[in-house]
Amino acid sequence: MKNFIIIVTIIFLYFSENLTPAFAAQKDEEAFAAFETFCLFNMNNPKNIESMLSSAGNKLLPKEMSDAILAPKKGKAWMIKKGVSVGLTNDGVCIVAAPYVNGDETKNLFQKYVKNIKITSENMGSQVQDIYAVTYPSLETGDLSRMIVFITTTNLKSINGIIFNALPEKLAIENNIKIHDWPK
Repeated sequence: MKNFIIIVTIIFLYFSENLTPAFAAQKDEEAFAAFETFCLFNMNNPKNIESMLSSAGNKLLPKEMSDAILAPKKGKAWMIKKGVSVGLTNDGVCIVAAPYVNGDETKNLFQKYVKNIKITSENMGSQVQDIYAVTYPSLETGDLSRMIVFITTTNLKSINGIIFNALPEKLAIENNIKIHDWPK
């Protein structure tokens, strides 16, 4: 995502007065768990994501914050923990933004626990975007969901964070993105 540093800065400024110290490993695990719980488990049914977030009493973010997280798409975003937000675009892309975690450590959790095939990695200025083909069991049916996951981190030592984007296979096909090798 082109706006990674802007998003990290906006979220930091908005929530900086409410931050509490925590072990980095715990924050990394919380960010990965949010991505797994909301995006991976529910990829086949994005309406579950909104329902889960709303019923758990998570706070809907103001429009300007949601717009920054979801850009260039439209949708809704919620703050689920201090410094971890979940977004859902109108077309079903699920996003988790966590600017206070160690991006590389959180990405390592994803690589360790999720069936994935790395498609590519691109340096985009100070950012790195890794793209993966992913299969994951659906929370509802246990059937494997297929999705493309984009993970954006930074190369800068002074800036932490990670942004996960999960694009359902159906939406990828609609946008002429074809993946030939899926993890089994």
